[in-house]
Amino acid sequence: MSIAENKTIPTLTRLIDIRASELPDQVAFKFYDAKSGILQTLTYKELRDKALAVAGLLQKTIKPGDRVLLVYPPGFELIIAMFACMYVGGVCILTYPPLNDKFVQKIQHIIADAKPRLALCVKDFSVKFNQLKLAKSLFKIPLVHHLSKRMLHKVFELSNWDVDSLKWVVTDQLKKETVYNPIEIEPEQVVLFQYSSGSTSQPKGIMLTHQNLMHNLEAIHAGMCGSQSDLVACFWLPPYHDMGLIGGIFSPIFARSPSILFSPMDFLRRPLSWLEMITKHKVTITGGPNFAYEYCVNRITPEQKKSLDLSSWKIAFCGAEPIHADTIEKFYEYFKECGLSHEAFCPCYGLAESTVFVSAVGPSQNYLSGSFSNTSLKKREVDHIALNDKDAKLLVGVGRPSFNVKIADPDNFQLLAENKVGEIWIEHNKSIAQGYWNQPELTKEVFQAKLADDHSNASYLRTGDLGFIHQNQLFICGRIKDLIIIHGANFYPQDLELTVSYAHSAVRAGCVAAFSMEVEYEEKLAIVCEVNEFHDYDSVIHSITQSIARDHQLAVHTIALIKPRELPKTTSGKIQRRLCRELLCKRDLPIVKLWFVDQITNDKHIVPGSDEMQLVQANELRAWLINKIAVRSQIKPESVDCNQAFTEFGIDSLELVGIVDELEKFLNKKIDLGLFWDFPTINMIADYFATAPGSISVQKINNQFSNGVGEKGVFKKAGKTGILIIHGFSGTPGEVLEFGNQLWKENITIAIPQLAGHCSSEKDLKLSNRHDWYESVEKAYNLLAEHCDQIYVAGLSVGGLLALKLAAEKKEKLVGVILLSLVFFYDGWNMSKLKINLLMPFIIHTPLRFLTAFKERSPYGIKDERVRQSIELIMKNQRSNASEQIGIMKISGSSLKEVNNLIRDTKRLLPHIHCPALIIHSLEDDMASIKNVEFLQRKIGTKQIKLCYLNDCYHVITLDKKKNEVAAHVLHFLVANK
Repeated sequence: MSIAENKTIPTLTRLIDIRASELPDQVAFKFYDAKSGILQTLTYKELRDKALAVAGLLQKTIKPGDRVLLVYPPGFELIIAMFACMYVGGVCILTYPPLNDKFVQKIQHIIADAKPRLALCVKDFSVKFNQLKLAKSLFKIPLVHHLSKRMLHKVFELSNWDVDSLKWVVTDQLKKETVYNPIEIEPEQVVLFQYSSGSTSQPKGIMLTHQNLMHNLEAIHAGMCGSQSDLVACFWLPPYHDMGLIGGIFSPIFARSPSILFSPMDFLRRPLSWLEMITKHKVTITGGPNFAYEYCVNRITPEQKKSLDLSSWKIAFCGAEPIHADTIEKFYEYFKECGLSHEAFCPCYGLAESTVFVSAVGPSQNYLSGSFSNTSLKKREVDHIALNDKDAKLLVGVGRPSFNVKIADPDNFQLLAENKVGEIWIEHNKSIAQGYWNQPELTKEVFQAKLADDHSNASYLRTGDLGFIHQNQLFICGRIKDLIIIHGANFYPQDLELTVSYAHSAVRAGCVAAFSMEVEYEEKLAIVCEVNEFHDYDSVIHSITQSIARDHQLAVHTIALIKPRELPKTTSGKIQRRLCRELLCKRDLPIVKLWFVDQITNDKHIVPGSDEMQLVQANELRAWLINKIAVRSQIKPESVDCNQAFTEFGIDSLELVGIVDELEKFLNKKIDLGLFWDFPTINMIADYFATAPGSISVQKINNQFSNGVGEKGVFKKAGKTGILIIHGFSGTPGEVLEFGNQLWKENITIAIPQLAGHCSSEKDLKLSNRHDWYESVEKAYNLLAEHCDQIYVAGLSVGGLLALKLAAEKKEKLVGVILLSLVFFYDGWNMSKLKINLLMPFIIHTPLRFLTAFKERSPYGIKDERVRQSIELIMKNQRSNASEQIGIMKISGSSLKEVNNLIRDTKRLLPHIHCPALIIHSLEDDMASIKNVEFLQRKIGTKQIKLCYLNDCYHVITLDKKKNEVAAHVLHFLVANK
């Protein structure tokens, strides 16, 4: 059957039937599992047979029109279950597995809105969901409730998910054969709810029929592929989003082209894998959002790209977010030596309300870009000007629309002429969705719009996007709801966000939100952006304000610099500007620096610990604050809780400004208002002003070695003998730096890597795993091997496990392993037996681990009171770089699961270690008893073991009272084994 004949196919299920009949043994999908390295295949016949087997199971429960929730990781089981659901007439609702609270909240909203009759999943998820049901029932027991509330922190967020109200069906382990009774599937039947969350609202269920999907698939193929045949697709985009689902799964079946699939997490971890897939499988069509192309340029090295062959890549689509011409050109220039054609780039535009696709640059055509007057665009006029003009804005055309598109005035619904900016309206066609589930008024407003003075009675879909037609191509300017209007001028947030992204190297590209805020009855510009760890945030603020003023003649009122990966985005990666504004107003963002325009009037700020600062006694300042809070809250001073947040007293931002103003007069100094968000209680702010920070720090490395040891790692070259020193889990290179320096002074080359996910945030640590940590160790080993003839490896605590793994695998230059406070069991005197033996195993083996965190408690592995006080002061002050100084003190359950897995893996390797070993352990270790040493002695393969026990110190022996003795033992071991 030709592509043209696909027009006669009414439904997706009929399409599968035809493919399985005509091409039974042709591979429909390949799925690459990065963990196992296995490439799985699924033929059309296998897909149909397996889908019908599951359909037979579902048919007992599902009636046509019933909603079905599908909770799967990316892979074949999701595809099979989805088509099975279609065969019984169910409405598929695909959603991310509940990996964190954000996804739990979305699933809960979907459950409440769609009221699914059934939920489908794989066996592994079913086990976890059953454990979660058990956990929720256990929380009803008063004792467990009390312990959980005290020890499990965020675990109660899970109780918001009605996991126990759903009937779960496992689809990947059918115990007996099922019989499917064929039913008639009509083209007009709703088959899919696309829950698409925009930048302003809760996810809305967009209702798509078989007819919508088949019509749009035809438009995609005609608009993007043309007459091209023998297509090979590759997709890493999540299948829960329209581009990943329709583009990566439905469209290849329509085009009879194999589709290579892999997880989006694998792309994010290693973007090179995407281009390697293209090279290995001769992929012809693949793509992604703008950020993916930028990500590849930034993360793939010149050495890595030498092995790439991109000559087969004929259609490189780019959509789902604003498209930047400079990104496309940068990607082309970087990879053109790999055979990439400039004609391959295919900018496209679409939205879920139009199934997915509206327009694209046709095959074998160069995309059209134009430089337009920014001033005119703000007035909704289109004027073409020279690219080198200061007022020029470069826009990328997204091709000729496949449907009848009009540009309308969003205020009066008048039709606008070409080269006028307005809202993009799409005349009703078979690709337009049926509307929003359970929202008839919104459906009428968005899906049934009428042009003014139009007597044709045509209905249109309002996209909410601003754009214009130029040279018969569609150009996108931005979103109506996000448009920033200041002093009568229109500013597109995408323009401002792009400027900020390039303003300073510390700003994370694509992680910027620009929006307006009302300040004293005027609209002002606010910027929220993610920044990498940086010591001079003031310079970042200065660069942003200067860049916005220079490029847009606009003043910035508020700038919030926040931690990486914390900017609110939809599941498809779109920035949620309105939610960001709301969170900023509530100060519910992880802000590292907050700046207001008022601060430019006087840049003299209080700096704790500086000579110029008039130190105020904490008690005096605490009393002053108590009085002010009591007066404004109309409560008695003795009722003021100094550990309660200012906002909990009903103090809003305006009142807090007043308090700060009075405090400035009291101290006779200018104060950064942002400090009151960083230190939100009376005790915190009083201690901040009255004390200087502690002294634990991390030495900054020479940049030339950062690829080997990380940004916070250390490499110091000396003699031809080297030692790799691995810090503990959740720790920092700083905890072993002094120990390393003592060895370096004795002519030992040292490498102290920063383990992946460390020295940053709890979230970054949660995203890393044991394989990432070991990769950090391997990089440092390879760096040492370039400079040294023989190498020792030392590890503190869990770092010792990584040291043992290296000793088992790297035998050429590695001549000895040193184990400092090694951990196989957390059984020290400060470890709660209830938590370690009962709660922790229960949590880390259930979904509770994703929402549970454990806080490290005093004495933090340190007996030396001076060092411990420094740690506690840093913790109390909540300094922005605390994780860099003292490590991460709040550990998620999922991270502890990774440690547990590392312990398991290391135990298996012990018999294979035969190099000399030095074991140093404190008899007073608060975290790991000497049973850990005894276990190692029994299991390790080497017979050359030197054992040293210490007194008067706890777990972190490299920082504690006997740190010099530790260094002396290690030096003696190095000399003895030379």
